[in-house]
Amino acid sequence: MAKVEDEFLYYTQRAGEVCRQLGLAGVGAVWILQRAQSPEQGFQRLPWDLKISLGFIFAGLAVDALQYGIGSWLWWLLVLSHMEHTVQSHRVRLTWLFGLGQLKLFLMLCGCGVLAFYAFKLLY
Repeated sequence: MAKVEDEFLYYTQRAGEVCRQLGLAGVGAVWILQRAQSPEQGFQRLPWDLKISLGFIFAGLAVDALQYGIGSWLWWLLVLSHMEHTVQSHRVRLTWLFGLGQLKLFLMLCGCGVLAFYAFKLLY
């Protein structure tokens, strides 16, 4: 069972890192696209596609922060309760954290998808 826990933790951590990198790259891409189109105007003149993309990306980053906040709080409660540390004994906690991770990934993919669609429209 320890091997399963290690693999779960590894892939969850990697997914979180990739989502954060996607989010920051998406914000940078929006910045570049906005500056390329209208360098004299600020973000108040962003096209709706870019605003939607940023909304998804920022929502994904917010869920990422929420996941870490809830995760650290849950593990702190676990340490205080001196419970046995196995996946089976923490199924509900891990399900919520896994669900937040999947939501974060979905939001990032939506944001980057809208951004890619916008960039494709600009090019063609």
